[in-house]
Amino acid sequence: MKARLSQFEKTVKAKLLQKCKPNESEETVLNKCFKYFDIDDSGELEFEEFRKGLEKVGVTLNTEDDLKAIFDYFDTDKSGSVSIKEFSDALFNHKKETESEVASNEEEESGKKDKAGDKEMLKKLKEKMASRGARGIIGLGKSFRVLLRS
Repeated sequence: MKARLSQFEKTVKAKLLQKCKPNESEETVLNKCFKYFDIDDSGELEFEEFRKGLEKVGVTLNTEDDLKAIFDYFDTDKSGSVSIKEFSDALFNHKKETESEVASNEEEESGKKDKAGDKEMLKKLKEKMASRGARGIIGLGKSFRVLLRS
């Protein structure tokens, strides 16, 4: 069951990531999907609502029993429905993370954002250099010499 659950969580997170807009987290997309499929606006998803939500996100399971087992896992209070808090906490490990893990995850996310920003900046620099031709390279060399003297 653990292997199926782990695979399920990875698949859900990957599908949510695909649906994310720039500067939007997987958790935000999950909340939107959850609210959309919470037909009775109870704040909780019944089994059928849960199934439809997963299908909409693009997650399918082999059997009905697998889906029921996963639903039961996320129904931590055994109420017969899954609240967004139960699902989000279990999926994104909110309850399990210690402060050091949270700090480590934040540093990792920050590093990913920095790398994406660096790539974007490098792309812009290349475009600017290409638009200026040889003069761009000469100007860049002068700028570096000025910076080194300072």
